[in-house]
Amino acid sequence: MKPYSLHSILFFLLFVPLLSIAQSSDPILIQAVRLFDGESVKDNMDVFFENGKVVRIVPHSPEHKANQVIDGRGKTLIPGLINAHVHIWFPMHLQEAARAGVLTVMDMHSSSYSIPILKAFQDSTHYASYLSAGPGATVPGGHGTQFGMPTPTIDSTKSAKSFTLDRVEGGSDYIKILREPSRPTINFSQIDTVIATAHENDKLAVAHISRKKDAIQLASSDLDGFVHIWFDQVSTAEEIDTIAKGEQFMVPTIITNKRVLDYFKTQGRTASSLNFEELKAEVQKLHEAGITLVAGTDPPNFNINYGTDLLTEIELFVECGLSPLEALRTATGNAAKSFRLKEAGRLKEKGPANAVLIQGNPLEDIKAIRNIEKVWKNGQLVK
Repeated sequence: MKPYSLHSILFFLLFVPLLSIAQSSDPILIQAVRLFDGESVKDNMDVFFENGKVVRIVPHSPEHKANQVIDGRGKTLIPGLINAHVHIWFPMHLQEAARAGVLTVMDMHSSSYSIPILKAFQDSTHYASYLSAGPGATVPGGHGTQFGMPTPTIDSTKSAKSFTLDRVEGGSDYIKILREPSRPTINFSQIDTVIATAHENDKLAVAHISRKKDAIQLASSDLDGFVHIWFDQVSTAEEIDTIAKGEQFMVPTIITNKRVLDYFKTQGRTASSLNFEELKAEVQKLHEAGITLVAGTDPPNFNINYGTDLLTEIELFVECGLSPLEALRTATGNAAKSFRLKEAGRLKEKGPANAVLIQGNPLEDIKAIRNIEKVWKNGQLVK
């Protein structure tokens, strides 16, 4: 991947704001709607949008008026969704996400050059907002170096501390660690340094894992979260308890691991991995142990898309034993709290009017989440 020139970055920074010219901001009333605010549910509510904000959330009254009234009867209003594990290459991927109601995406390994380009779309109506780890912490030949883009590594000339400080200076929103023993991999001493340096600079540190033993060892560290679940071995109750005591959140990327396991099956490698039913049981164990679960899908790996496959991930959480309400939280309130996002993933007064209107009740039938009628970003319709 060729680094972007300063000229191309400046072009995007100057051009993209033209995409954000405000549409009409007439007050909108979504009337008598079922509201899921990212945490809890309230029936028969009136929700008012104005100037890009949620200005009022009140019980329904036929006396309430606005310039534009949308009948919310039989419908559910939810926050714009958060995908907490993506790899974004082009602005059109942000568009694909937004059209499916995914209004915040969190890149978990990218080129440093792409961060200012993609963040320039933050306020553009038809694009998801973008956060990024930048390049993940890895070593020469390690996971993350195989994708053909310039990838800095921790090596004899670059310490784990200086690598992490480079990410902070480069605009990373959090730090990603790539612990993947199928290739040369970062060691635990280096991981501890990355975590400590991230925290010293008020950044979260999250880790790619694929092996249960790595999850167990990292649970005793100051790591903030895992951005994959293991897929090699079934866990014991004692091991789950050890992981739960670490108080890390987990982005299990169920859809990704399902496709990994399907691929292994075609390659005759099933003996060294879980089957899908066992994988779902592992997620259920984490949920029952009180571990915070967060939705992420890891596109474009295994042809996973940037939009509707997050809806599939939410449905898979229900297959893993979560209630529809708990599954919806994984892509809203849980994600917001885990990554310390101040406004995304919630619908609250004075907050941004980032919302998805759904025909039906996904809190009873999670598959209703696919019946998207409208998506708003900052009170403007995403088309």
